[in-house]
Amino acid sequence: MQLLSSQSGGLLQLKEGTLYPILYRLEEQGLLQSTWEVRDRGVPRRYYRLVEAGRLTLQERAAEWKQLTSVMYELLKGVGSDHEGSD
Repeated sequence: MQLLSSQSGGLLQLKEGTLYPILYRLEEQGLLQSTWEVRDRGVPRRYYRLVEAGRLTLQERAAEWKQLTSVMYELLKGVGSDHEGSD
């Protein structure tokens, strides 16, 4: 969660109450796999990894997102310029 926040310049911040239900749902859909591990302090932690179906879905969604952002960029190009309101 800290990595997401730092890499997005603080624009994306997820709380545990948001993130964990998403992870559980992705695991139920067969896109993630989780394992429990005990590390240094003996506190069990759950680790998630993408499985092949998750990687394929990620690639598909990333391509959809790139297409959407490209269209939005084109639509918003002139917003805020002196040409507003022209059709």
